[in-house]
Amino acid sequence: MELRSRVDKLIDDGLDKNVALLGQAERSLEILFELVEQHYSRGDFRAGEGLRPALDVYTEKLVQNYKADVPSLSVDELDWPDIFSFSSAYHWLRDLIFLSYDNPESVVWSEHDATISVKLQDNTFAEQIVYEHQLFALSSTLLRKEKPLPDEFFKMLGTTARWDHNNPDMEKILDHVRSLTDSKIETFFSYVPEVCGAALGSYTYSEFYKVYYGFLLFAIYERYHASVNQLSCVVTLGEAELVEETSRIADLPTEKCSVILRDIASSSRGTFNYLQAEGKYLLLPFSFSLKDGISSMLKQYAGRDSDRFSGQFAGLIGAALVDEISDLFAQFRNFRTEKEIPLQSYDPSLPDIDVLALSYEPSLGFHAFVCEVKNNLPATWAKEYLKTKGKKGAITKALEQAEKLKSFLAAAEGVELLQRLIAKNFPDLDIDKLFPTGYCITIDFLVVTSQSMGAFFPERSTAILNNTMLNHVVSRSDGDTNFILWYLWNMQRYIRSTYKEKTESIRVGEYTIEFTVPQVNGYIDIEYNSYLSSGELEKNEAESLATGYRFIDTLDAPGEPGNQKFLIVVR
Repeated sequence: MELRSRVDKLIDDGLDKNVALLGQAERSLEILFELVEQHYSRGDFRAGEGLRPALDVYTEKLVQNYKADVPSLSVDELDWPDIFSFSSAYHWLRDLIFLSYDNPESVVWSEHDATISVKLQDNTFAEQIVYEHQLFALSSTLLRKEKPLPDEFFKMLGTTARWDHNNPDMEKILDHVRSLTDSKIETFFSYVPEVCGAALGSYTYSEFYKVYYGFLLFAIYERYHASVNQLSCVVTLGEAELVEETSRIADLPTEKCSVILRDIASSSRGTFNYLQAEGKYLLLPFSFSLKDGISSMLKQYAGRDSDRFSGQFAGLIGAALVDEISDLFAQFRNFRTEKEIPLQSYDPSLPDIDVLALSYEPSLGFHAFVCEVKNNLPATWAKEYLKTKGKKGAITKALEQAEKLKSFLAAAEGVELLQRLIAKNFPDLDIDKLFPTGYCITIDFLVVTSQSMGAFFPERSTAILNNTMLNHVVSRSDGDTNFILWYLWNMQRYIRSTYKEKTESIRVGEYTIEFTVPQVNGYIDIEYNSYLSSGELEKNEAESLATGYRFIDTLDAPGEPGNQKFLIVVR
């Protein structure tokens, strides 16, 4: 048996052994869940995130094996640190196995005596994992800074009994919780309108959204109430009562609410669990509210009926991200955007330009971000990340389309299109006054995704960034194109500087398996820039007019009729 296959069998055997140790009783689930939730409750989100793979690895098997009449084993005496460290190792090694099947050179396997070593060679996947960790931390920090919770909120939670609607402070508490829920939803995969009537099986998306929103609000309240009052974090909910209350709040039939709640549970990655044998649910309010339940539900439906999902949701999701990226640049007065520019009249093989973000640059001319937008449901395991590559891969396709657009925009027809769009979008600019001898257009291409930052594409010449990180960068730029470009060109190096490789090991049977993992040793921070707000654009424009300096005059650019020169730079 090859070494990779042996590791595959060893970790599956180790998983089966741990599941057997945990047993079939509810007590195992309660301790497992409580240990994860307690770290979040104490404010140690890094430790909580470190333990959360256990929910992905163990929960489904434990829930499937659960029996109401089985007595609890002495699970309190189990080696819980070992249980958790194995789950993290299992998750990582399972990913490495998937990666090595796709590209045998991406992982190196070796054996010496009873020690098996597994080393990831493709650092772009490790960078992707670190990137997502950094993004989670950056978004959380931003939320706390921009929408800090008042001390009054925590004080009221400490003096108001759980769900005590007789206390006038309860409604004040819920006002804060609603605001938190709205902010949380904004960070999720919320590209489908909440009123969308497309079907998710026996119910519509809008019906799911009503139930999910109400339940997320419930979880966020439970999360903060438990933390302030130092209570058990795991919430037990009777199915009948939960369905009735959900039906009342969402104004939907109980039968529908029952199905929706079960589907939310089955897609929740172990954060909301249905114990059918006892007709109840176990909710992990911290973990549940941190996980994007909207994308999880859409992924589950896509797995059940991919054709209907594509027909009903793919177009909506793609168009929504295009709108988001366009609005992101258009918030600044020196930017103008165009969406979905068709090019097939020039060449049937050309793709549309999803988003073109043009900016006026004093003394230079104009800059253009040409954005290829790919909105895919977020991946969890390596086998899902790998879908971005290959002939049908979304990132492969985006990079191919970018190359076609580079060739087109460097040609005469592309140049003419850009000049026409500049004239259309900047009618108030006195081009003859600002650029009497001509101007330049520099073009940078960008693939914008819903998750990937370029894993498996180390040699790419086009920047790849996910929409959330792009939002952080552009929103802090104050309209400064150079600020945005610095992060596009340097993001990979920046991410690499925040982690190092660490060797870990697990003991499985007679073998020790050593493997390398990325360990974060620093966090990125994107400071707010000052450009438009400080009048830099106007200063640069005034200086250009006063001195007569224009960048194009320093170049040997070709002239046009009327002594106008024009230069386009495609990068």
